[in-house]
Amino acid sequence: MGLGTDRRLRKTAILLVIICLVLAAHAQGDADFHPDIEGKLFDSLNQERAKAGLPALMWNEKLVQSARTHAERMAAVHMLSHRVAGEQVLTERVAATSLRFNAVAENVAYATDPDDIHPGWMHSAGHRKNILSQDYNSVGVGVLKVSKIFYAVQNFAHVTSEDTVAKAEKRLGAAFNRIRKQKNTAPVRMVSTAALHDAACRFARADKLVASEVPHSDGQHFTIAFTAAEPEELPPDLVQLAGDPNVKNLYVGSCYMTSSQYLGGTYWFAVVY
Repeated sequence: MGLGTDRRLRKTAILLVIICLVLAAHAQGDADFHPDIEGKLFDSLNQERAKAGLPALMWNEKLVQSARTHAERMAAVHMLSHRVAGEQVLTERVAATSLRFNAVAENVAYATDPDDIHPGWMHSAGHRKNILSQDYNSVGVGVLKVSKIFYAVQNFAHVTSEDTVAKAEKRLGAAFNRIRKQKNTAPVRMVSTAALHDAACRFARADKLVASEVPHSDGQHFTIAFTAAEPEELPPDLVQLAGDPNVKNLYVGSCYMTSSQYLGGTYWFAVVY
């Protein structure tokens, strides 16, 4: 009696597994991404930007990844939303792709006819604003068809550079000396130090800048600590310093790191003069 029951249970379990596999295969067959439509939406948005005299956005595969993932989430719950239950916020979703960025936005839509998606966005003030914004330089598009419905997502971002620490420090020095040249002041000598690099990384890990904790030696009297999406974005104190002819050397250390404040990452700098 017990043996027969076990066999029936095993047969039932096997049958359920087969049914689940069939359903999963069916669902997979009905849900497909459409690169052709994604490309068409990309072309359409850049045509709109060209008409408005704006630079074209760059196609970014990491943004495609985040856009497609969100399209899948919307399709799973059969609803249009910028965040479904249990999902991360947009900034966290994009950060999960390891993209370097400092601004993001998103357009979402669904339609039975994919040709209705772009016009729908352009007739919506918020979606149109994202398409024509000068805040972003890159975009990724995801379009998923489930049964007869197309779920579409555009993820916009201002993507930042991916330079090494050494190159970032050279870019900072070049920007500083360009200002010196404009002010008819001799260029300074840029000196990178391991101690300042370590300090910048320490600030990044703590997610906090403390200029008073920047290490300096005798003859070095002032310190500056700051973050920048790009090394050329000098803080006001450094811009002002560029006009001082008494400054001959600038000591610098940098670190690139993500943090809770900067999910897309930022350059952390420690400067002594």
